[in-house]
Amino acid sequence: MTFRIGAVGVGPWSQKLATAFRECGAEIVAFDRKGAPNERGANEIRLADGFGEFRRWQEQLSDGKIDALIICAPPDVTTEVALECAKAGKRCVATKPLMWTEVPAHTYWNVQDPDDGLSRSLYVDLWRLYSPAWLAMKEELRGKKIDRIDVAFCGNGPFRSFNGALDYGPHALAFVFDLLGTTDVCGLEPVELEPEDEKRQGKLYSVTMRVGGVPIEMKIGNGADEPERSVYVYTGEATVRKRANEYRFDEPANGHPGEKNDRFLCRGFDELQHHKDLALRRFCRAFMAGDRSRTLEYSIAGQRVLERIVGQ
Repeated sequence: MTFRIGAVGVGPWSQKLATAFRECGAEIVAFDRKGAPNERGANEIRLADGFGEFRRWQEQLSDGKIDALIICAPPDVTTEVALECAKAGKRCVATKPLMWTEVPAHTYWNVQDPDDGLSRSLYVDLWRLYSPAWLAMKEELRGKKIDRIDVAFCGNGPFRSFNGALDYGPHALAFVFDLLGTTDVCGLEPVELEPEDEKRQGKLYSVTMRVGGVPIEMKIGNGADEPERSVYVYTGEATVRKRANEYRFDEPANGHPGEKNDRFLCRGFDELQHHKDLALRRFCRAFMAGDRSRTLEYSIAGQRVLERIVGQ
């Protein structure tokens, strides 16, 4: 039977997710979007190609023939819809930032498995964790003592209505949590970096902390001069005669203006490279299959950290 999805929001990221789900055999049957006012002041709903019929998200939520929602809206809307999905037992993928610092009370029992806290029903779109390159590096590091992690996830935009750290930070923190197998954060010391150019928009933070006892250096935000998305993992302490072993996972910077940054790459053992869409399809297939996921756990733990960083 075809997996049927309703969409809340039809912007660029929703279109990307919808394409990936279609490639995995799903059908997008309905959408909700904010309408543009016409000359009479009424809401004029524009159609969205490939998204089926227009239906308010409340109607999609109560329709038993719609298996799940993908929620790609501003944070307040995403959080509201995700909460109602959790209460109603409707499966959903929520875009980050999901503004939860704990699982809300009185949500449907299968949002989290009671024994281990893993979610089958509510995924947050931390899809990079499903990259074969990332999984290969995690496997290579299994059993090794990790001495330090440097993670950077930042860019020179986009500029949204909320702090850029809340946009980039969930991915950076998810990498750290996933690699170390813990969300135990202590010793958090964030510093907001001053832009070299006073006209530059966005926010950029340098953060030191310890996760599971491991020192972490993190840079996040949308106020960087150049995009940087990388995870450096060091095993074995450096000495005068010996360098620390270095493992690296990154999205290589664009080589030419207009070139798409569409690949993941890992280095440090066997170099592995693949198209980013592969990771996104693996994420979609896992959700459709009802696999257990830690994306909700990482999102909640990450939001607690990020709210301390941005001073909310």
